[in-house]
Parts: sequence; C-alpha cells; structure tokens
Amino acid sequence: MQICDVPSTDPRYLSTMGGLLAALGTLIDDPTRLREWLLSQRRLRVNTDLLVAAFDGERLMASAAALGLPGGAALLLLPPRLPARTVPQVAHAIVQRVKARCVDTGIRLVQALTEVEDRTWPAVLRDCGLHFVTRLLHLRRNVSAADPSASRHSDLRWIPYSEAERPRFIAMLARSYEATTDFPELSAARSAEDALESHTAAGESGTQMWGLGLLEEQPVAVLLAALHPGLSMLEVAYLGVAREARGRGIGSQVLARARDEAVRASANVLALSVDRRNESARRLYDRWGFRPSGERDAWIHVVSDDA
Repeated sequence: MQICDVPSTDPRYLSTMGGLLAALGTLIDDPTRLREWLLSQRRLRVNTDLLVAAFDGERLMASAAALGLPGGAALLLLPPRLPARTVPQVAHAIVQRVKARCVDTGIRLVQALTEVEDRTWPAVLRDCGLHFVTRLLHLRRNVSAADPSASRHSDLRWIPYSEAERPRFIAMLARSYEATTDFPELSAARSAEDALESHTAAGESGTQMWGLGLLEEQPVAVLLAALHPGLSMLEVAYLGVAREARGRGIGSQVLARARDEAVRASANVLALSVDRRNESARRLYDRWGFRPSGERDAWIHVVSDDA
C-alpha cells in the first residue's frame, strides 16, 4: 500500500477529492462542476492541493485533504465514515501527512468536523493531536418564513465592508469574542484579523454581504454572510454583538439584515451553525424559526502547540 500526495495534476485527483466533499455537505459527482467548484475556491485564495491518499495499486483505500484558508487556517476533509477496509494506522498516517502539508504551507490552525455517531475518526484525530471542542448544531429556515415582530424595527445603521473600514471590522470582531459561549476556543486560538481573513473564503460572494451595525454611530454588531448560489442559500457565517450591547434585541436586527441580503440575492434558505453551549443564541434562532438540519463535532489543533 502506498500513501502519497495527490496533486491537482494527478488523473486521480478529481475523483478522490470529489469523494471527500461530503464532509462539507456538498456532493459534486460531475467532473465539470467539480472543476468549476475548485476554480471558485482558488479565486477565493483557498489552497485545494493538500490531498493525501492511500492506494493499493490503483485502488483507493482511504483519503483525506485540507482546504487551506486565508488567515492561516485549514479545514480537514474526511470521509463521513472511515472505509471498513481501512485500518486505523493507515488513516492515522494519512491525517498526519495532511497536517504536515498544512504546516509546510504556513497553516497555524487546523480544524475538523466529524459525524456525531462516528467512533473511528475521533480516535484517529485524537491520536494525531487534535482536540474535541464542542458540538455544532446546523440550522436552517426558509427566507420567506415569517419573522418575529420585534425584528421589524431596527436601530442599526449598516455600513458595508471596504478596505477603509477593515480596521473597524477587525475591532468589532474582537469585541464580539468577549465573554462569548460560541466556540470561544476557536477565537482564542487566532487573532480577529486572521479570523476575518478566513471568512473571505466562506462563499462565492466574498465580502459583498458583510456589514457593520452602528448604534448611535458606534459599532455594536457585525454580520459576515456568504452566498452559495448553487444551493440557493445564504449562510450566516458569523454574527457577533458587542458584549455591552447584548440583551437589547441587536441579534434579531442582525438576522433581519441577513434575511434582507438573502431576499436581494434571491436565496431561498438562510443557514447557520451554532455552538450547542450558546443557549442565548439558540433561543434567538428558535424564535426566528430556524430548525435543525444536522450536527457535527468540532475539533481543532493549534500548530504552535507542537513546539
């Protein structure tokens, strides 16, 4: 059995990478569409050449990859289930090799998601130095669904993202991390500037649907939304409210802004993910009619921990 890197020039690359995209909830079984998706990722400055596989002759035994994101982060792509024919030692060697490739390209933070029922990949990830952090709940609602009455009034003035406003977006992102219960381990592992950079690759819309919410001309909220046209979906990649502004209905106003962006983009679905420990956000999303669409366990590895 041979464990090797699979560059994008390798004839086996498309079929191997396509088989991993279920880890993102994306099934692309048409080679032309897969090439288009990969090109769109590269335009967003995502490194898609971090693919490792084990072959027995020409037979694929197991594979894993990472998407290298702007801002020094990477997301591991793992098969939803480890193939029954694959021994854990092979899976361990593949993940370790992907991690090494990440480090070689300057990645400082590695993230992974596993299915809740899976018992094999978590053991492999743990052995490879990743740490379980929390369970993420994936939620969705129809854009056309009725909004809470409280969302009809807004005190916020919104300004779009621009390079001139970048420092204020970074500062507001950092303030939103204060006393958060939504994946605080992730915000502690990287700077707000790196986090903002990584979000530029969340969807094909880039920064077009980002906004800074001002109350009495002071930033109190940030919305980082990402459009996925092929799914007719707008993803609320990040919603943050300043600590001193929480409990005043600001979060609902941010969701109303996301809904308006979805309407303008002709999207049918609003989607987001939330840390199961973030009870206040879960209550807000429940009032807005978001319903569960899945859940996965989140893992991280900070490269500096290896030193």
